[in-house]
Amino acid sequence: MGDINTMPESILNVSDLKTHFHTEEGLIPAVDGVTFSVSKGKTLAIVGESGCGKSVTAYSLLRLIQAPGKIVGGQIKLKIDDELTVDIAELREKSDLLYHVRGGVISMIFQEPMTALSPVHTVGNQVCEAILTHNEVSPEEAEKQAVDMLRRVGIPGPEKRLKQYPFEFSGGMRQRVMIAMALVCKPKLLIADEPTTALDVTVQAQILKLIKDLQAEMETSVLLITHDLGVVAQTADDVAVMYLGRIVEQGPVREVLKNPRHPYTMGLLDSLPSINARAERLRAITGSVPSLTQIPAGCPFHPRCPYAVGGVCDVGHRPDLTELGPGRVVACVRAEEITREQPVRAKPAIQSENPLPSEVKETENGDKAPVQPLLSVRNLCKHFPIRSKGLLKRQVATVRAVQDLSFDLYPGETLGIVGESGSGKTTAARTILRAIDPTAGQILFHRDGHTVDLATQSAKELKGLRTRMQMIFQDPFSSLNPRMTVGDIIGEPLRIHGLAEGDELKSRVETVLARVGLKPEHRVRYPHAFSGGQRQRIGIARALIMNPDLIIADEAVSALDVSVQAQVINLLEDLQEEFNLTYIFVAHDLSVIRHICDRIVVMYGGKVVEIAETETLFARPRHPYTQSLLAAIPHPDPDTPLAYNISGEVADPSALPPGCSFHPRCPHAKAGLCDIAGKPPPLQNLAPNHQAACVRLEESYRI
Repeated sequence: MGDINTMPESILNVSDLKTHFHTEEGLIPAVDGVTFSVSKGKTLAIVGESGCGKSVTAYSLLRLIQAPGKIVGGQIKLKIDDELTVDIAELREKSDLLYHVRGGVISMIFQEPMTALSPVHTVGNQVCEAILTHNEVSPEEAEKQAVDMLRRVGIPGPEKRLKQYPFEFSGGMRQRVMIAMALVCKPKLLIADEPTTALDVTVQAQILKLIKDLQAEMETSVLLITHDLGVVAQTADDVAVMYLGRIVEQGPVREVLKNPRHPYTMGLLDSLPSINARAERLRAITGSVPSLTQIPAGCPFHPRCPYAVGGVCDVGHRPDLTELGPGRVVACVRAEEITREQPVRAKPAIQSENPLPSEVKETENGDKAPVQPLLSVRNLCKHFPIRSKGLLKRQVATVRAVQDLSFDLYPGETLGIVGESGSGKTTAARTILRAIDPTAGQILFHRDGHTVDLATQSAKELKGLRTRMQMIFQDPFSSLNPRMTVGDIIGEPLRIHGLAEGDELKSRVETVLARVGLKPEHRVRYPHAFSGGQRQRIGIARALIMNPDLIIADEAVSALDVSVQAQVINLLEDLQEEFNLTYIFVAHDLSVIRHICDRIVVMYGGKVVEIAETETLFARPRHPYTQSLLAAIPHPDPDTPLAYNISGEVADPSALPPGCSFHPRCPHAKAGLCDIAGKPPPLQNLAPNHQAACVRLEESYRI
């Protein structure tokens, strides 16, 4: 194999890096012989599923591995300047040079800014601390540099913001603070560990552009850790794909993403929902990442590989990396003969099975009859009072989280609700299920020829209806009680409603476990024994066991790896087809929404700004906000750049702008037209099943 560490102007050369953990379960080779380099001013992305060693690799570079982990081999050669190159792996733990490297030469942006920032220190204190640690400047000069850096990362009013605490910032603004802290000392290498995973697609686009612009300005190299191949395509120059502690494919980003040669890379790409089409069933990678204490013989990916050959791929040692071209290597014995082309099972046609509002059904005598909705939401509002401090606690403002929401949901249909964080979509979902009480409006549930307004039902009356409506939560870790077995978690709804006990309850739990792809014996285990994808399957089983009519999935796949996400999406679609389930799918990932939903509601500032059938919305978005959401989606194609065109933060629901609440961020807003107080634009009918709320509809579509 050619030496890929001889690339010109490389500032970091990692050779045969090994980081192992000695645990009671045995040796865990989290990083097991990784070799790569990062060139000056370039971005190398490391991708792979959770548990493949990406973050451990990043933490190893800064010697942040804690016991029982330890770097047991390899070199981490960092070029500090023209005169000095050091091997970080050999530095003493408390050496001055290692302290200088951390933050001064290599900086890191962490995945979750709220936990990475101290909640008891102001933002200014934390940014200034980074400056004072690595530079001999006065506190006054440090504060001046901090203000300048906060301004450069796009934080308005940095002099004022410097004195605020992290909880006073939005998620996107907190991430900007993290970027400011990482870049304020002008490091040579920036490590970004999943820097946009927890962010909305619009904020993600802003952060990616910010990192790219500052990288070009400061000639900083970037090591990007992510599982989002769309982000990789838009930001990286080179990409390394990791599986079970080793790199299995590496090369220029365009070559790897357009012509992958390892089956694992192909599987990751095929797992992505397409933003351009939704007819195909997702080609999910089968199974899950095996335990590092039980790595399969031969190629460790062979149990999940559709191209594996018995007696070839499952024997001997791991395949070595072989060179395919300059800087291009792959670890697969069949790399020269396999391709991405595989037959897939088409997704059933939607409209024939899930009638839309304009459709009708034939009665027995041949007459046409309108389709009866399962759920009708009319003028739904949810307001939260903001009260003053002190004894009187007067109401000083109102958060209008949901305002005048109306739609119909039909049996067997999947309705998507999309929008940025703070747009009101999760509050709407919780209000519809009466997890929180509405302020006004109707929630009409139609079933067995009867209509019930959920908004007016008492807690006792609602209990009988709970069996018909269930929810799948976003976080599969916190939504399961760690002190209960899986069997108890799934069977709890049956016990609460007195529907089953004893052997019958056990049988029903085992049946639903099998239906969501888990084993009956899993019912005696606790949640910690399962992966994230398996935990989400447990959450689905808990919702499914009541045989509900309606399931609301609140960001049900956003916390999952792309491969596990594809498995869960396929499972939800299969269950819908089998049990005629009706879904409300809340999400900010529009590629997922396009794949799974029949109609889409777009929310902003607590209001619906557009509602349409999925194909219509993606082909002809009419509201500028919808257009901006679509433009912010990172495509996994390096030749399709982002066309993102808005900035700023989501409107504050306690102080919405006059007129159209989107107008301060809208690239097409007109003063005196879009910002008239007391005249928010109403929803207008544009075509059957397509409405939008914009006073410039005829113009905005042509822009």
